[in-house]
Amino acid sequence: LNATARLDTMVSVVDCQRFWENMDCLEDVASRYKEYKPSEEEGQRRVVDLLVEQVEFANVIVLNKTDLVKDQQQLETVRKLVRRLNPEAKIYQTAFSKIDPDKILNTRLFDMEKVATSAGWLKELKGDTKHKEPEEEKEKGEAHGHDHGKKEKHGHGHGHGKDTDCGKKDCTDDSHSHSHSHSHSGGHAHDHGSHYGINSFVYKRRKPFHPKRLHDLLDKGIEGVLRSKGYSWLATRHNRLSEWNNAGKLFRIEGGGPWFASNIRFKMALKQHPELMEQPQVKDILKDFVEPWGDRRQEVVIIGVGIEEEKVTALLDACLLTEEEMKAGVGAWKRYPDPLPQWQKLPFEYDDDEEGDEDQKAIDDARFKNLRFKVGDRVECCVAPEKWAAGKIIKIKYRGAQWPPKRPSAPYQIELDSGALIFAPFDDDRVIRAASSS
Repeated sequence: LNATARLDTMVSVVDCQRFWENMDCLEDVASRYKEYKPSEEEGQRRVVDLLVEQVEFANVIVLNKTDLVKDQQQLETVRKLVRRLNPEAKIYQTAFSKIDPDKILNTRLFDMEKVATSAGWLKELKGDTKHKEPEEEKEKGEAHGHDHGKKEKHGHGHGHGKDTDCGKKDCTDDSHSHSHSHSHSGGHAHDHGSHYGINSFVYKRRKPFHPKRLHDLLDKGIEGVLRSKGYSWLATRHNRLSEWNNAGKLFRIEGGGPWFASNIRFKMALKQHPELMEQPQVKDILKDFVEPWGDRRQEVVIIGVGIEEEKVTALLDACLLTEEEMKAGVGAWKRYPDPLPQWQKLPFEYDDDEEGDEDQKAIDDARFKNLRFKVGDRVECCVAPEKWAAGKIIKIKYRGAQWPPKRPSAPYQIELDSGALIFAPFDDDRVIRAASSS
């Protein structure tokens, strides 16, 4: 296809009349649009997920059915929220989807690299968002819903013509065992027409969340918050970052890869190849390191209608570990109640980065309780099949500097008479034995 055609423009259409209904919707696509017959994968997606995703990925967003929105303040709130979700898109306001074809055809706007980084949350995270209206919108007065030639952000292509009140049901996403989904139709109502301002900020902290307190907060929901996304740190899952993803009433906390601070391969590469420290990408990674926890942190973009940064921050801060809990250490954190669903296990190549280094100390202590030798004892070590070399014990419970956390410690480090340093992986006569008297 690429040889005969090019992707010119990503256009998304927002049903302004039903925008808030779709944002509050907890149904999946298959349930809400049965006659559409979506694919199995698409049918499992939540309506609000697709709405937000299609807004964030568009080059051109058509705000349609503006003539049916009687409350102009509500229309302006929709327009501003869509702009905040995607600061780069061209936005047009229409009725009956009437638009100049030149605005959506042969625009040559599509650029995969640009569109992949166009989402407002990502720009906010990087500090790139200035929250200024594009000049073209200001000059044409696109804040008025009946001026159908206006520019505005895109919406959800499946959001038209439905009367389903899906916001009545509480719903969680059971199809993903590695994710945590919260929906909240109770706790509070979104009065979307009563607020004019769209607020956003980045929540940053260097303490982990207590999973039970975070779970309880997300079950209630955070009033006014319509989109939040970023990375978080859970006390009970210390070595893996959490991918925070919220759209409308739906919250997900999904398991990501290891933090760089817990990634043994990353640390080994830097130790073996210190010149990597000069690479721009590595420098960017290390900018996020703060002792003693490295790059572990909370960094979540919060976008909402009429939200107060202080109040939302206070709610999230209440979920962090207290100073007393921080002093208890990682071993104690792992025993905290954690009602969040378990994540899928990392691929095999990341097994070394799984949590468990605190438990290893207890395992080592049990294994090394009754060792046969002590520091200074003369021994013989099997260094090749049928070949033994003499030396002396210089250390009990040896760990190499580059060993992954889950690798068991060796009972002994030995200095051979040749001067070589080796270790014995087991306290067994097949590996190490007392030196002969001869």
